[in-house]
Amino acid sequence: MRVARHLVLGVLASIVPAIAAAQTPNLKCYTIRDSLGLRGMADLDTAQFGLDPGCKISSAKRFCVPEYTGFSGPLHDKDTDLPITRLILSRPPQTTDQVCYKVKCPAAVTNPDQVVTDEFGSRTVKLSKAQWLCAPAVKGTAYCGDGTIQPGEQCESTDLGGASCTSLGYAAGTLACGSGCRFDASACVSYPTPGSCGNGTVETDERCDGVDLGGASCASLGYSGGTLACRAWCAFDTRECTRTYPGTGQTTCWNGPGAAVPCAGTGYDGDVQAGAPLSYTDNGDGTITDTNTTLVWEKLSDDGSMHDKDDTYTWPNAFAVKVAALNTIPCFAGHCDWRLPNWREIGSLQNLGVFPSVSPEFDSACAPGCTVLTCSCTAIGPNYWSSTTDLSAPSTAVVASFGVGLTGAGGIPKSTGFRVRAVRGGT
Repeated sequence: MRVARHLVLGVLASIVPAIAAAQTPNLKCYTIRDSLGLRGMADLDTAQFGLDPGCKISSAKRFCVPEYTGFSGPLHDKDTDLPITRLILSRPPQTTDQVCYKVKCPAAVTNPDQVVTDEFGSRTVKLSKAQWLCAPAVKGTAYCGDGTIQPGEQCESTDLGGASCTSLGYAAGTLACGSGCRFDASACVSYPTPGSCGNGTVETDERCDGVDLGGASCASLGYSGGTLACRAWCAFDTRECTRTYPGTGQTTCWNGPGAAVPCAGTGYDGDVQAGAPLSYTDNGDGTITDTNTTLVWEKLSDDGSMHDKDDTYTWPNAFAVKVAALNTIPCFAGHCDWRLPNWREIGSLQNLGVFPSVSPEFDSACAPGCTVLTCSCTAIGPNYWSSTTDLSAPSTAVVASFGVGLTGAGGIPKSTGFRVRAVRGGT
């Protein structure tokens, strides 16, 4: 029995690595009559079970091949007769563990002789019948579909581990999690094939080509108007597109002494309500999109992570530490173009119709331990940095405060520790 166990392990060990690399799910093993009269002694060593010295080696007894199609028909527990649902197991490519089941195939099925080569030579073996079905095994209960990215997996359902089409080297597109918890890049858009950009026709890997915009316009890209163009590398040029300027959110009016008065006819902000109504969309990945400006904002949390609302940075470290961390692969929310907002951009988040002066999308369910996936936090003070330097004093920068509803206060030394909310888009 000791020798038989190692013969099976030996056969599987020589076959499984190649199978794992091809992501093949199972092996089907046949009993064989081997023409090679192999006999000898060997010390067999395995990483899991250690050394077994003095093992007798004789002719091979199993020939295993990849079983690509899987089981057909239902499977049931023989004791309870309940159906068995197969799991897609995940494992690192080097794992060689197998669980082998006995199978019995119809006698009418015949198999041709096979010419095989292994480390002992080449010869013809006669296949008798399928006797074993060996499936990959993993330690513990990890499998594709358990909601956690395990070793050997790239993703789980909607969890892409921070990856995106752009982080994988594509130009754009939507990355998905496919079968076997491997990335599905079928909806990713490649960069233009060298030589194809400039021929006047939009290829599958181009957004536009010359005057051919592929039916796109500023409006279809989320802008309020303007003229869309095509850049030399067959990407959209949105510099002439325009955005609707957001309003302040203020709908109440106050007179000079500060008493609330009816708005009609006053010309106050609450009366005119110029600009588009504030509108935001939570993207479900720790970011919020301003539907007016199309800017995408980082949500803040209260969990001690790099998104924590209480973290403060000097102005130089806002770039060198906070923004750099967001753009380190795997980049935050699958994008590597996060930046510090300029003072107009950070000011666009002011909602002067409420106090604190921020819309609910940026201040909801904030509690100790909450993450950017479960809450949205905005600290009242201190202020938030913009990327804009105060020209009258270049050692200072412009900030925004959501406690007093103020944006544009200059004279703040760049060595001061203030909060950061990153943004992307808008170019």
